[in-house]
Amino acid sequence: MRKLLLAAALMLAVVGSFAQDFTIATYNLRYDNEGDKVKNNAWKDRCPHIVEIIQKNNLDFFGVQEGLFNQLADLMRAMPAYEYTGLGREGGREGEHSAIFYKRDKFSLLDAGNFWLSQTPEKLSKGWDAKYERLCSWAQLKDKSTGFTFYMFNTHFDHKGKVARKLSIALIFEQIGKIAGNAPVILSGDFNMDPIDEAYAEFAKFPKFRSAYDIAESLQNANLASVNTFDSIKHTHERIDHIFFSPDFKVSSYKMELDTYGDNKFPSDHFPIILNIQVKKNAESTATKNSVENTAAKLYPSFPEDFENAPEKTKYDRAGIKLKTGDWILDNCVIQNTANDVPSSGAYAARFIKDNTSSAFLQMDFDLPNGASKVTIAYSSYAAKADPLCLWTLEYSTDKGKTWQQTGNEVVAENKRSKAIAMFNLNIQGPVRFRINKFGLGSQTIDPSIKNGRLSIDDFAVYKY
Repeated sequence: MRKLLLAAALMLAVVGSFAQDFTIATYNLRYDNEGDKVKNNAWKDRCPHIVEIIQKNNLDFFGVQEGLFNQLADLMRAMPAYEYTGLGREGGREGEHSAIFYKRDKFSLLDAGNFWLSQTPEKLSKGWDAKYERLCSWAQLKDKSTGFTFYMFNTHFDHKGKVARKLSIALIFEQIGKIAGNAPVILSGDFNMDPIDEAYAEFAKFPKFRSAYDIAESLQNANLASVNTFDSIKHTHERIDHIFFSPDFKVSSYKMELDTYGDNKFPSDHFPIILNIQVKKNAESTATKNSVENTAAKLYPSFPEDFENAPEKTKYDRAGIKLKTGDWILDNCVIQNTANDVPSSGAYAARFIKDNTSSAFLQMDFDLPNGASKVTIAYSSYAAKADPLCLWTLEYSTDKGKTWQQTGNEVVAENKRSKAIAMFNLNIQGPVRFRINKFGLGSQTIDPSIKNGRLSIDDFAVYKY
C-alpha cells in the first residue's frame, strides 16, 4: 500500500511540473513553381492536404519554410483560425518566407521581427558564400489563458553555402540572446544539414538548446530522412529539419508525418516534424517576469511620446516644438485633440496633412544615445468619413539627421476609429533619431485613384538597443 501511495505521489509530482501542453511543427512547404506542375505536384493540388495535416494534428503554432506569399494567403483562407508573421527573404512579401503561424484565439502576438543570415543581419542581404538571401523570423507569443510568454524563431539555411550554414548557427544564437534574453525559446527550421554534417557540430557550442529528436520521450518514424523529393520515404540520416528548445520545455513525442494523398503522393518534398511539448511549470512565472522586466528596462525615459502637456500646434507649417521627450520638428503636421484624431492615450495626437504632394514629417531633433531595438507607433487614418487611407514609413538617422534610411515596410493607415500598432524591430547601435515620413502621393481631387488622407499618430515608443 505504501509503495502504491508513493508511486501515485511521484506521478502527481511529475504531472504537476508541466503546466501546459502544445502541439507544434516545422514544415517546409515546397515553394510554388511551374516545374512541379509538370510533375503533377502543383501547389493547388498539394495545399488542401497540407491544411488537412495541420488541422488533423490540431497544431497550436508552427514554422514553415519556402512559402511564397500566395501560398501563405491560401493557408490563411483555408484556416481562418490562424494568423502568421514573417517577411519574405527578398523583403516585404517578396521571396520565400520562414513564417510563424499561431492560433489567433489562443495566442497574442506581443512582438515580432526578422533578421537576415549575413554579416549585416539588420538589412536585406546575402551572407558569406550563400547562394540566396536567407533570414530568420521570430515571434514573441503570449498564451491568452495563462499569460505564459515565449519566443519562437524560425529559419531556412542556405543549401549551397557551407560557410554560411556554419556561421549562421552562431549568428542565430547571438540574435536569440539579444532579442529573447533568458526567456523560453523554440528554434525551428530547415537547416539543410543532417546530424552528421560537419557544421551541425556547431550546435554543441550552445548546450542550453537541445534538439527535439534527442530529448523526446517517444520517437515515431525515426531514422528516416525528412526530405522525400516527392519520390519516396528514405531510410537515411538526411534529417535536415529540426526543432531546438531551451530548458523550459519537455518534448513528450516526436513524429515525422508521412501522410500521402491520391496515388501515394506527398503534399511536400519534406515531411513535417510534429511534436507534443509541455512547459515546465517553473518556466511560466520566470518567463512572464522576464518579459515585463526586459520591456520596461529597455524603454527610453519619457517615452512613449504621447503629445500631452505640450503647446497645441494648429497650423501645418514647418516648426519646432518642445515635447516631453525632447525637441521635434513638425512639417505639414499638427498636434490637436479633435475627436477625429482618435488618440490612443490622453487627449492629444499628431496629425499629418492630406493631399500632400511632398513628404510630411514628424521628426526628432535630438539623438537617443543607446541605439534602438524596437519602435512601436499607434496610428490610424483621420476618422472623418471623407478621409481615405494613406501611406507612411518610419525612417532613422545615425548622422544627426543629415541622411535618413527607411526601416521596415510601408504602413497603410486605413480609416478607423481606433489605433493600430506598428512594430519595427531594429538592431541599431549608437546614437539614433527617428522620423515618420507620410508619403506625398498627391491630391485625390486631381486623381480619384490617389488615396492620401490625413494620418493620425500617438504613443511613439523607442526601446534601447
